[in-house]
Order: sequence, then C-alpha cells, then structure tokens
Amino acid sequence: RASDRRAGLAGTLSMSPRTRRTSGRRDNPSYTTGVAMCSLLVLLVVFSTCRNGHLAALPHRIGLRETESQSSLVAPPSRAWEVYRPFRRATFGQTSLRHLRGGEFEGDVPGLKEDREEVSLDVARSRLETAVNRQATEQILHCCAEFLAPDTQRVKAAENFAKEAFKDAQAINSLVYIISTSPDKNIRQLSAVFLRKLISAHWDVILSGRTQVDGPTIKGMLLGLLVQEPDGNVKRAIAAAVATLNKRTHWRGKWTALEELVFKGVSSPEPHIRQSCMQLLVFMSDEIGIWLMDKDTYGDRMLGIFERGLKDDDKRVVVMTLKAFSSLCARLGGDDEMMTFSSLIPTLLSSLTVAYKAGHQDIVVEVLEILDELAPSKTGILSKNIEIVLGNLLAIIQLPDVADDVADAAMGVIATMLKFKTKELIATQRMQEVLHIALKAMVRSIEIDPEDGENSAGADLLHEMAVQISSCEVFNPAATLAVQMMNDASSTPQVRASGVLALGVMAEGCRDVMRPHVQGMLAQVRKTLQDPAPLVKRYALVALSRFAHDLGEFFLKQHLPSLTEDLYPILKHESDALACPAADVITRMGMNSDPEILLPILPPLLMHLLAAAKTAASQGKSKRAARFITAVGSLAEGSEAEFVSFLPGTMEVLSELWAVDKPSEVRASALEAVGSVAKAVDKGPFGPYVSAAINTASNALQKESGSDSEVQTSAIYLLSNIADILKSEMVSYVETFAGAVVSVLKDTRSTETTYKRDSSVPTGPDLSFDISKRRGQDLESDEDDEEDSQKSDLSADEEKLEETEEITDDDVGVRTIVSVRTGECEKLSAAISLVDTLCAYAAVGIESYLKDIFGITVAKLTDNHDPTVRAAGVKSIGNIITAAVKLSEFYADEGEKRTSQRWEAWASENVEEMSQELLWQATHENMIKVAEACVLTFETLVDLSTSPDHPKLMSKAMVDEAHKLVKRVLKGRTMAQGGGEPPDAALLLQEATGTFKKDQEDEEKTEYAAGSKLELPLLEAAIDLMSAVARKKGVKFDRKFKRLAPLLENLLTNAEEIESRALGARGFAEAFLSLGAAAQPYVISLRPVLTRILTDLREKATQPAAPSPGSSGGTTAVSLSNGELRLQWSATWCLGVLCSACPQDMSVHYSQLLTLIMPQLQTEPESHASKDE
Repeated sequence: RASDRRAGLAGTLSMSPRTRRTSGRRDNPSYTTGVAMCSLLVLLVVFSTCRNGHLAALPHRIGLRETESQSSLVAPPSRAWEVYRPFRRATFGQTSLRHLRGGEFEGDVPGLKEDREEVSLDVARSRLETAVNRQATEQILHCCAEFLAPDTQRVKAAENFAKEAFKDAQAINSLVYIISTSPDKNIRQLSAVFLRKLISAHWDVILSGRTQVDGPTIKGMLLGLLVQEPDGNVKRAIAAAVATLNKRTHWRGKWTALEELVFKGVSSPEPHIRQSCMQLLVFMSDEIGIWLMDKDTYGDRMLGIFERGLKDDDKRVVVMTLKAFSSLCARLGGDDEMMTFSSLIPTLLSSLTVAYKAGHQDIVVEVLEILDELAPSKTGILSKNIEIVLGNLLAIIQLPDVADDVADAAMGVIATMLKFKTKELIATQRMQEVLHIALKAMVRSIEIDPEDGENSAGADLLHEMAVQISSCEVFNPAATLAVQMMNDASSTPQVRASGVLALGVMAEGCRDVMRPHVQGMLAQVRKTLQDPAPLVKRYALVALSRFAHDLGEFFLKQHLPSLTEDLYPILKHESDALACPAADVITRMGMNSDPEILLPILPPLLMHLLAAAKTAASQGKSKRAARFITAVGSLAEGSEAEFVSFLPGTMEVLSELWAVDKPSEVRASALEAVGSVAKAVDKGPFGPYVSAAINTASNALQKESGSDSEVQTSAIYLLSNIADILKSEMVSYVETFAGAVVSVLKDTRSTETTYKRDSSVPTGPDLSFDISKRRGQDLESDEDDEEDSQKSDLSADEEKLEETEEITDDDVGVRTIVSVRTGECEKLSAAISLVDTLCAYAAVGIESYLKDIFGITVAKLTDNHDPTVRAAGVKSIGNIITAAVKLSEFYADEGEKRTSQRWEAWASENVEEMSQELLWQATHENMIKVAEACVLTFETLVDLSTSPDHPKLMSKAMVDEAHKLVKRVLKGRTMAQGGGEPPDAALLLQEATGTFKKDQEDEEKTEYAAGSKLELPLLEAAIDLMSAVARKKGVKFDRKFKRLAPLLENLLTNAEEIESRALGARGFAEAFLSLGAAAQPYVISLRPVLTRILTDLREKATQPAAPSPGSSGGTTAVSLSNGELRLQWSATWCLGVLCSACPQDMSVHYSQLLTLIMPQLQTEPESHASKDE
C-alpha cells in the first residue's frame, strides 16, 4: 500500500496544476454523473434554441450580435444560411444546415409535424371543395371586391373586416378557393398577396393540427395554380406565396413536388410553364443558396436550369431567368458558389441585349451590378471569359439610344475590371475603343448635367485607365484626342469642356508623363479660360484643380503666380458656377504648397478671399461664402507658421462668420477654417483665441444649440486641432466639452435602421397598406398583353411589399431597412478622432468618461454599417486602452498604487477580449478598411505589452495569433473580395486549434497579397504588426520569421505592384532590427536582390523622358514615381540594417553599396514633386 501511495504521489506531481486540481473529481462517481447531466441539459437547451429559430442565442462568433437598437429582434432564419456559412463549413464539413437546426428529425417542436404527403391538383381541388367554408369564402370574396372599390368608406370597412377575418387560419382555404375560381384577375392577385401573409403567420398552427386547413392540399393547389394561371401579375403573386410556403416548410423536409416543378418544368414544351418555373426561382433565392451547399446534388442541375433559361426561344423566359439569376447572386455569399456559374457568364451577357430590347432595362442594370461585384474576385469568374465579357459590355454601351443608367453600369463593370484584371483587359487589344467610349460618355454626361461631369461614369473609366495602365499607353492617345476636342471651335461647348476635363482626370494616373511636359498642357488649359462659353471655363477650373492636387509642388512652384492672376477676375464673377470652382482651385493650391511657394501671393489673395466671404455671407450667398472660407483655411495650413502675421485680421473675420445667426454652411466652414489656422500657427500665437474657440465649439455641440450635423462636425474638428497644439494643457479645458462629445458618440445614428414587425403575428397579420392610389382607378388591363409589360396599380402596390420583404423573413415577421447617413458618419468619425487625440494627450482629463466612451465604441461603432466609421471605432479601441495604461502609469508615479492597479487590470482584461474581437473582424469581415484598422489596433495592443512595465498585458497565445494573422495577410487570404465569407474559414479554425498541418504551412510560395492596390494599406498594416511581434519576441522571433521570410521574399521579387515590393523590403528590415545577428542566413540570398533593385532604379533615373502631346520635346530625365522612391528607400534601409546586424558578412560589399547610395545623397529634394517623395 505504501508503494502504491508513493507511485500515486509521483504521478500526481507529474501532472499539470490544472490536472492535479481536477483528477480527484474525475474519480468521484457523483461528480462524473453530475457533469454528464449538466452537459446533457446544455445540449438540450442549445438543440431546442437552434430548432426554434432563436439564432440570437447562438455563439457570438457566428456573427449574430445584439445591438442596442435591435435587442428584442432575432436574425431572420431564412437568411441564416448566409450568416452560418463560414462557421458551418469550418465546423461541420458538408453537414447540411438542417442538421444544425434539427430539421432532419420529425416534429421540430412538440406537437408540430410536417405532413410529407404530396397530392395532385385534381385531388387537392376535390379536398378543398369539401373543406372550404362557403359562407366565410363569400364574405372574403366580397371583402376583396370592396378593397378595389372607389369608395373610401367601403375600402376602410374592408380593411377592418380583413384584420378580423384573417386571424383565423381557415381563411387560407377561402383565399386559395377564390384564386382557383374567381374570373377577376385583380381579385385573384389580391387574394394571392393576402395568402402569402397568412401562410407566414399561420403555418405553424396548421402543422400542429389545430385547424381544418390541410397542408398537402394547399401545396398541391398552389403548384397547380402557378402553372395554370394565365395572367402574369397573378402568377407572380402566387409564386411569392409558394416561395413563402417553402420557407415555412423547408427546415422540416423537402417539398418534392416543388423541386420536380423547378427541375423538370424548365424542359416543358409550354413557354408559360417554363416562365412559371423561373418566376418561382426569383422568390426562392434563399433556398437555392442552401441547395448549392450540396454541390454534388444541385450544382450542375441549377447550372443547367439557368443555361437553358437564358437560351430559351421565348424572350419572356429569358427575362425571367435573368431576374432569377440576379436575385440568386444577391444572396450568394462567396466566390465558391459563384464559380458554379462561371461557364454561364458568356450566355448571360448575350441575354442582356435581348432583355434590354424587350424593355427590361432595370433587370439589365441589376445583372451588370452583379458583374461589377464579381469583377474583383480572385477566382477568375470573369477572367476566363474576359474577351467575351468586354465585347458584350461594349456592345451594350453602343446600342442605339441606350439608356444612361445601363451605359453607366456597363462602364462601371469595365472600370472595376481595369482595377483587378488589368493585364487580361490589355491583352484584348480593345483599349483604344474603351478610350473613345469614355470620352463620348463624358460629353453625354455634361449634356445631361452640366455641373457633374467630373463624377460621370465616363470620367471614372478614363481615370481608372490612367491609373492602372502604363501612363504613355493612355496619355499619348488620350491627350491628343483631348487637345483636338478643346481646340475645335466648331464643336459644341460640351465637347470642348469634355476635352479639358479629360486632361484633369488623367493627372493622377499620368503624373509621371505629364510633369516634364506640363508647360504645354497648362497652356492648353489656360487658353480655355478665355473661352466664351461659361461651361468650358468651369471645366478648365476643374482641370486646374486636379493639376494642383495631383501634380503637387512641382507644378505649383513654377506656375502658381501666373495661375493666381488668371483666377482673380473669375473669383469676382457673379456666377457661383464659376466663382466656386475658382475657390476650389485655391483650396487645392493651399493643400499642396509650402510657405515658400505661397508667401509671395498670400497677402492680396487672402485679403480678397476674406472680403469676398463677408460680402457673400451678408448677401445670403452661403455656398459661395463657404467655399471662400474653406480656401482661407487651406491657405493657412499651407503657410504653416508664416501665417502668424495674418492671424489677427483673419480671426476677426472668421469670428464674425461663426456666429449663431449665420447660415449653417457658413458657420461650419468658419469653425473648420479656425481649426486650420490654429494648426498652422501653433499654441503660442493662437493662445489668445483658445478660450473663445473652445467655448464656441462646445456651444455648437450642445443639444440646445440646434446646430446641424455639419456645424457639429466642424466644431469637433476645431476641438481636435486645438487639442493637437495644446497637448497636455488641454486637460484644463476638457470638462467644458467632454460631456457633449460623449453625447454625440452616444446619440448620433450614422445609419437609419427601421424595423417593421407585424404586431399581430400571434393572432393574425396586419394586412393594412396604402391603397389610396388605387381608389377610383380601373384595374383592368389589356387581355392580349402577352408580355405582361403593363402592370396594374395593384401590382405596383404588391411590388412595394415585395421590395420591403426581400430583406426580411416571413418566419419572424421582421422587416429591416438600413441606410447609411453620410453626414452623421462624418460627425462620428470626427468625434472618434477627437477622443483619440484626448486619449493621447489628456487621458487624465477624460478619465471619468473613458469607460463610457469605450462601451459606446464597442457597442455601436465596431458594428457600424459604414466602413470608415467602423474602422475609426476599431482604432479608437486601441487608443482608449492605451489611455488606460497611461493612467495606470500616471497613478503609479503619483503613489496611488490601488488606482494604478485598477486601471492596469481593466486594460489587461480588455486587451485579451478585444484582441479576439479584432482577430475575428480582420478575418471574417468583408471590408478592407475594417481589416486594416483591426491589424493596426492589434499592433497597438502588442506594442503596449512589449513595455517592460506591462509584460502580462497580452498573453503569449494572443501574440502567436497576431503572427498567424500576419501570415494570412501576406498570403492574401484575409479578405474574400467581392463579397461573402473568407475563402478558407476552415483554415482559420485549424490554425486557431493547433491542427494546422505542416504541409499546408509550406504550400506554394507564390501566394501574396499584391494583386490589388486596394490591399496595400492592409499589407502595410500587416508589416507594422509583424514588426510589433518581432519587438515583443526579440531574438526568439527567428523561429516564426522562417515561415514569413518566403512570403516576404515573393513579395519583394514577384509582386506586380512597386508599392508591394517596397513593403517586402521594409518587412525584412523591420524583422532584422529585432533579429540582430540571427539575420545572417538571409544575407546571401537577399543582398543581391536589394542591390539589383537599387541598380535598376539608378539606371532608370538617368534615362531621358519621352515627348508627349502638347510638349516641345526636351531631354529631361525621368522622375522616379512615388512607388519607385519608396522601393529605393526601403531597399537602402534594409541593406543598412543588414550592415549593422551582420558586419562581417556585409563588409566585403561596402564598396558596391557606397557606389549605389552616393547618387541618392546628391539628389536635390526640389527635383521631386512633393514633400512625401
């Protein structure tokens, strides 16, 4: 026995502490039984919860989170397959979703059982004849007729009767009977609309057997009526009712007859049956999405259905197929599902012309918008058919008298493909044709809206061509055409305006080609300022504004004085259409200049702008005054500290213009301009104005002030700038406005969310809706209208109902409509920025508000529908936690140990929780901005834990997750571009659980996130996060870096984007700073690559520039682009870090390195275009 005890003691000591604590419990039979019973109870609760549709109770990570505004609502179960997909695939493999909700079992709810019997139309009709209540049916028929009466009182009485009568589920029998027997198509249609609502409300009661309504009978009747109904509008209403019934029964088993109709009806020789099938698919997009989860069974069958429908001889079937496909694509979540239909794209595009000629341009626009969403896909959905896609799009644009919205949608698809499929499009050899179409579209848009040509689809397409395609390939032919259009005196003003606008639109993408020859381009633009047509002058000013912004200091240093002389007379012009764009040019000049450039022209220009702003405000010309004030603020920022001499006079005028009695637009501009002035002159000169500025801004934020969103946004911007210059001195002013800022964060609704719940769902649906438009109108339409192109007024009402319910679910009776409010989003972003500034400089001042702000940020902003606000909220989380750590350090220095520990504990608790949230959002949210913000905030949290004062702030496991996140971004796997879930949710789960196999880690090294400029900020954030992890790990980072090094090397050597290659070099440098001598193994492979980069860039910088249109030739050297300069900088820095870390290995190459870097030391900063370069 003693030997046994010693052996037991040794075994216990060899256990982990947690195992030792629980080992005794496991040996206790009572303990084991208790654990088993508790586990069973939990499983039963979860099982019941899932089956009853209460999705809000499922795990947080599925993506269904409660918010303040919808705490009492649950997610619509019919849309659940979209939300579940990443979680389901990662966890359950190919298990059907019905397993997840318990739908494979009989009797989902006690007493509720689906009758699987299938009956024919004849049998169903016979049963219905027996079951229907004749008296009730006559009353409901009379009610439907009264609904269509021209008498308001009769309609009101019918509404009241319907509310009571439809609380009884047996009304379903009556409505189906009316649909099958009434000769009046309007009554049949209205009955089908009512039927759909009753099915949604009463089907569970029918399944429970507590009513005389027979489920199989209703199913059989509806399918038969759908096929036999001759009227298109009635057919549409019946199809909607069938789809709703299918939603109610889908989780409890297949509706076999419905599937047979869908899959066999498309082959029917009767066109009306084929059309009925496609009409049904329009309303069954959710269910089709679930079918497609089982690709082996349904993938090829659905592909065949759509292919047959698009090739149908009857154009009505083709149009309905397009509508069904568009509806399905709007529901599909990711590229995997869409790849099922990739072979369908050519047929789909050729069908668009048929649909357009049939008068269904709305459907054509819908499909084109779907294609626009598919264009960024990395799976090559469009790439495989790129030439066919482009050809069909160009054919649609060039249709005779094509509608503007159709042409704009097609050009939008081409612009998106240019961004993501540049090489494939260039290979089609049709870019010249695209260029001509873009210029023609610009002319057309200016003819339609003379003031919005720069935002037209044609201008966007030309801009994308300039940005994505080699500058010379676009600029030379485009500039030649533009100059011809500008100089054609016989052409219309719209043509000349489009020509000068084209030069401005190309400035960003073609800046490298334009800089050596900008003199000729500018001469052409200034010439158009003398054009007699005001429209041409306006777009000449727009082009100058683009030049000032995109060509930067290089342009302004040479041409600012002469341009200012041109602008003076236009600023005095009576027309706002000319004076406002002229003020915009000055605003851009200030944004992109430095004091040396601005000071010579500043005194007269500033005096003129201030006087003109006062005059315009007094005359009630708010828009004009606001533009002039904005220009003043821009000039102040550009002049920096040199603006001090103009401070008193400027503040005197702006103080008048921010008064409460001024128009909101003027007040907002004045507040923002004062913020720019404060930022320019700094706290010393601005000191006398601080109190007045803070008080004015604080008053504007008060609810009682009645300030609109624009004024409040500018007030917050002013407070942010003052906080920036005062830094810690801002603490004494925080109490003045902190409460108002918290109120703004709490009360501002950046999205308009409306929930409409059928209040009578338990007892019967509320079927009242606005029918006033129908009163006194004849609902009859031509009987021989075979195409159903003319819809009755009743159909319009039904359409409105459909549009509302398309984003909801009949199971729970909730309609959700979300719209982003742009102005409120800007206000929220400004408030978050102010909070971040206060966290950085005045944490003590906002201590009492910090936890409230954190709660608001987590609850509201991290789930915001606007990606900009959401990203700002995510970043703010890191800043607030940083402020908490600063408070902990502050109180530790003050000797208040308990308060210091309290803030330290609060920060530690939230670091771990928020790190998990950030990891989730970065890998599962389909927003590049949000993912970038998550990665940057993760970096902030890792950096906090790197401090020796806070070593336990972040766990080792979470630091390892940060490393995995970096690896995912470098592999290009973080985002599923174009919509849907991440393409590798299972991979994420494997990584998180430690089951990630080594052969998966060492997969192909050619995967990197450099295919899109859209991902560059995310990639840069990942490099920053890797640097933070490296600093945290120190030399121990070597083991983890071995897995990242091949990805960085591919980024450096294989990436198509210059900016991506620069980030690859920078990533190596950041890692080597922490690795030190451990970087030695990388010297042999990396040094030749970096020196080759520097050699190539030096050779390019010495080449002469090619001549371009409008220039007089010359031998000016080529200027390196911004990306090339960044690559040069990163490669040089990386070599320097290697010299420091591995001097023995690098010393033999010093001579070569000195040869490469000496020309960089001799480069004059003025030869480049901007401060950043």
